[in-house]
Parts: sequence; structure tokens; C-alpha cells
Amino acid sequence: MNGFDVNKRYGRTRMWKFATAVVGATVLLAACGSTASTSTAKPTASSKPVRGGTINIAVVSQPPTLDWTSSTSTITYEVAWNIFEQLFALDKNSTPKPMLASGYTESRNGLTYLISLRKNVNFQNGQHMTSADVVASLKRWESVSSVGQAVAAHVASITPVGEYEVEIKMSSAFSPLIADLAAPAQACIIIPASIAQAAGTNPLTNSQIIGTGPYKLTKNLVGQEIELTRWSGYSPLPKSDNWGGLAGYKAAYPTHLIYDVVPSPATRLSGLLTGQFQLADTLTSQDYSQLTASSTVAPLLLPPSNQLMIVFNKKEAPFNSLKMREAINLVTNKPAVAAAAFGPKQFWTLSDAMFLPTQKGLYTTVGLKQYDAYNPKEAKKLIVASGYNLSRPIRILVTQTYPYMYNAGVALAQELNQIGVKTQVLSYDWPTDLATRKNPKAWDIFITGFSPLFDPTQVLWISPTYNGWYNSPQMQALLADWAKTSNPAARSTIMSQIQQLEWTQLPIVKIADQRVLNGESKTLHGYQTIAGDDILWNAWLS
Repeated sequence: MNGFDVNKRYGRTRMWKFATAVVGATVLLAACGSTASTSTAKPTASSKPVRGGTINIAVVSQPPTLDWTSSTSTITYEVAWNIFEQLFALDKNSTPKPMLASGYTESRNGLTYLISLRKNVNFQNGQHMTSADVVASLKRWESVSSVGQAVAAHVASITPVGEYEVEIKMSSAFSPLIADLAAPAQACIIIPASIAQAAGTNPLTNSQIIGTGPYKLTKNLVGQEIELTRWSGYSPLPKSDNWGGLAGYKAAYPTHLIYDVVPSPATRLSGLLTGQFQLADTLTSQDYSQLTASSTVAPLLLPPSNQLMIVFNKKEAPFNSLKMREAINLVTNKPAVAAAAFGPKQFWTLSDAMFLPTQKGLYTTVGLKQYDAYNPKEAKKLIVASGYNLSRPIRILVTQTYPYMYNAGVALAQELNQIGVKTQVLSYDWPTDLATRKNPKAWDIFITGFSPLFDPTQVLWISPTYNGWYNSPQMQALLADWAKTSNPAARSTIMSQIQQLEWTQLPIVKIADQRVLNGESKTLHGYQTIAGDDILWNAWLS
């Protein structure tokens, strides 16, 4: 177990305490603690990991970038977190644990953090990691990431203290700092200072994909495959730090991880069944019975994770009007849209919540009345009262790369058509969909899925800079109140207020939580997920 350096120059210190949890490679772990769910493969005659071989993973799309800080796309970080690491990372219980940090102290007034760094870490270009790299990476994260930008509003300075410590001085107390440094969305990855400074706010290029993780990038054939190769210079944490999730001991048993870009779910399933792939992501509900009947592969129906949402363009008419957003909430038959998106009920659950029931202190059902409201006639009245021009179609942005997004968008369009509102469904491939979202003149609504996060300050759609442009002084004031306190009772009250404001102002409309279906070969062992996303270190092939 790693300890933490304690520096008492700041008075009261806060130290991390953590227990070592041994996770058997043949155990199936359901969602525990918060949203992290960890699953592993079947028992075998020998549970001893095997080195060598290649795991081929069939993924839905080409990542828009491999820069984990720049992108909100799930496929980006499923690949990138094999390459990059953070100062802190979430364990299987969604608790931040140190990765590149060895510990931290916090001053009595919560305005100064001193983060100690591990001293045996190298980058994949052979360069030794020091505080200068961490400072440059933190400053880039503050500029690029939505989560980092939220943190930056409370930061006065970030400075190196010798080679292996970094001091962060806050302009105001911000209790989620360590949690946000561990956030997996637009993560605070640590890269060489020269690369951080050269890239600036631009996404990292292939030649700049240099991290500290167990795998390095060796090939990126856009639209075809991404090859990662075991990095011999990786410095893992001790085996006793077997925390699961994104944290702790990591072993790169396979020589290669190859992410094959396979947009068709039928082709992903076929390749899994024939042995071309050892893992197939995001299969359809229709594939479940075939996976169950197979002697060579198995279905992995993950706990509820992916949150299906309608996101409004609040920068432009018509959805800068609250009446129009209220109308969409009232016209959306949420069970029907969820069924169109995901299929039978076993593949989704209805929920109004920003967080999952397992996330104690975050989960609340405040807003359920608004969520349950379904009244197409009243929706039509609100649309007319808003002054909306019924001859203008509402533009719904979707992608067929993720069929559930397309199917949900079509179902919503049909609901609107039934009350006399014209619609235009704009369907693009995934990279084009993501690019189009950035243009407020190009769409009115987009349909998407959000992986669950771990603090309200990390929720992407809350940020005024995220596509949708939710600029709410009331919400920002509540987030500021949240950041000032770590008192559980106070936070519970504030969290209820945050979710109630969400359902009052309707920057988004949540529809349901999806249970993602993956398929795995029975030759794959030690495979895990966190919040429905793939983890392949500590996995091996028999």
C-alpha cells in the first residue's frame, strides 16, 4: 500500500486513506459504490494471466481524436486511457486514488493543495516525468477541458515546488478539486511539458500521443484500426494496490490491443462469433439470444450506465425559449422513445436523475413530476404560445453510427409530427455529428448518450461552453455553493436544488438509462468495465 507524504506547513492536512482490495480475475462484480461497474471473464482451469497475443476489439467508430483531454467521446477515452494516466484516478468504487501522484495535502482553509508526485515515472518517449510536466498539463487541461475550465475559475496559481511537488493555490474554496482531477471525461492527462505547450488548445496529433500508460500508440489508420503495443518502460504501482476501475496496479499482458473500426453491429457480432474479435462493443438487443446460445462467446449486459438525452440548442431560436423546451418534454413519450432506442425493457430503465441510484449523496428523484409529465395537447399549446413558426421544421441531429441515437431521434420526430410540428432528421456519421454540434446555426436538438459522471461539476451539459450553451447564473451559483462545502447534509440539499433547477429550466431532457450490451470471447479473461466502458489492462487471452 502506498502512503502519502504529509507536509504540515499549511496547518491541518487532509490525507488519503485507502484499503487494498484484491479483485479475483474470475469474479463478476456488479456496480458498487458509485457508477463504476467491474466485470471479468469466466472461470478457467487456471486463473494465472498469460503474456502475449493480441486482443482485437470491434468498436463502433473512429475516435475523433486520441487526445483524452480534448474529446467527450467515449471511444476516445476507451482507447486513450491505455496510453495516458492522471494524477488521480477512480477505483472500482469511483473513489479517487493516486496514480501519478503519491499523495496530497490540503490547507486548513482549503485554498492550498500540495500534490506529491511519484519519482519513478517515465513518458513513452523516454523522458522522466517531473513537476514541470504536471504544471504544463494542468494548465492545458484548464484551457481545453470543460471540467478543467470549471476548476480554473477557482484557481489562482499552479506552480512547481522542486522536481516532485506541485502547489495549487485556489482563489476560492473548491472541494471537488481532487475528484475533478480524477474525472474520466476530458481527463487531466499528464504529458511532457514540451508537448502540452506545443499543442496548446489544439487536439494532440498522432506524434504527440505520448503518455505514461502501459500501452503506446503504434498505428492509427483512420477508419480502419488503431494499434497499441505494450510499452516495456511502464512503471506500475505495486500489485497490492489492486483497486480496480481506472486506478492501481496495471499489467499489459497482451502484446497488442487492436481497435478495429466496425460501424455495423451485425459485422461486429459476426466477427466475434468467428473469432476475428475477442470483444465486440455496443451490440443490439436483437443479438442477445445469439450470444447466449453460443459456446464460444458470452453476452455482457452491463448495469445501467449510458444516459439517453435530448440536448437543446439554447443559443438560438426556437429553443432559447423555455416554452419550447417545456413542449418537447411534454410531447416526449419517454418509455416509447427508450423502447425505440434500446429494445425490450431489460435493456433500459426509466430515470429522471442526473446520477445513478448507487451514487449515494448524488442520486435524487427530485424532478420526477416533470419527468413523468406527458401531454401532447398541452405541448402543442405551448408551441403556439411561444410564437414558433410551424412551417419551419425542427432540426434533430442524430447519427446512425450509434443506432440508438438515430432511432430515438426518429421516434421524437414522429411524436412532434403527430401534433402538427414539422421535423427534419439530420443523420451523419459520428465525426460529422460531433463537428456539427459545434455550430449553433446547424441544428436545434441533438440526441446523445452521456456516460455517468461522479460530481455535478463534471457534468458536461451544465457547462456554458458545452454544445447546447446552457448559460444559467442560477445553476452556476448552485455549483459554487456545492464547491464550497464537503458537508454531506448540505451537499444533499444542494444536489436536490441542482436537479430541480435542471427540470425547471430544461437545458436537456433525460429519457432513460441504457444497459449496454457487449460480447466477449470465452478466451478473454480479466476484462473489466467502468461505467460501461472497456478496461483492458490486466486482461489476457487463454
